[in-house]
Amino acid sequence: MRSHPFPYSATVEVDGIALPAAAVWSLLAAHLTPARRQRIREVAARRSFAVATVLEQVHDDGNVAAVLRTCEAVGFPAVHVIRAGTAEPGTPRPPNRVTQGAQRWLEVAWWDPGEPWVDRLRGAGYRVLVTRAGGGRAIEQVDFTPPAAVVFGNEHAGVTDATAAAADGWFSIPMAGFTRSFNVSVAVALVLQHARRSRAEAPGAGGDLTADQRLILAARYAVRSLPSAAALLRRAVRDGSFDTGGRRPDGTDP
Repeated sequence: MRSHPFPYSATVEVDGIALPAAAVWSLLAAHLTPARRQRIREVAARRSFAVATVLEQVHDDGNVAAVLRTCEAVGFPAVHVIRAGTAEPGTPRPPNRVTQGAQRWLEVAWWDPGEPWVDRLRGAGYRVLVTRAGGGRAIEQVDFTPPAAVVFGNEHAGVTDATAAAADGWFSIPMAGFTRSFNVSVAVALVLQHARRSRAEAPGAGGDLTADQRLILAARYAVRSLPSAAALLRRAVRDGSFDTGGRRPDGTDP
């Protein structure tokens, strides 16, 4: 099992109360169809946080939405979006007709340009790599076995000079035509598919998540799958159906 970042503890927070993930899954799984339970297990087993996708100041909401859909489909759910300097405050809503609901299953962090997102990614265990057009090291020469956060720049200027200078390295996606660059969503798809394939082919390759981590993800996906999840869990807490770590249903200490 290779080391990689994992963003969650062994609890799931519902209405301000931290509940054990194993108990959450046990309770909610009974309210899911067998097919849905199996699908959640399969998806959780194939998730990887070893590669994070970073979008730096991508202007087109449609492009952001397409990238979110790609990240979810390929199985790398960690996404960081650095807003353009002119972006409205708050969390944007990428068009659902493009994402097809993919954002529900992702872990998306939104950053303002001046925030220390590079340092935060490094602190989480990632190398920061930027993609640039033409020349230099090609993607085939990149070792994706250690965790990597890959930065994709905006549609016109690419990554900012500041990010390029702060990065741990950069690479390009070889192109055979007259066109100088791919659409950002296509570039993300090519990089993530290559990263998944190269990690799978590396010596000692195996699943990225431990059994406990897969269970934590399954519990979170069960909560997101069931509109009644919060009500079911509140009732279980109130009735004492499972141990909440010594906390009352209102979240206070006994």
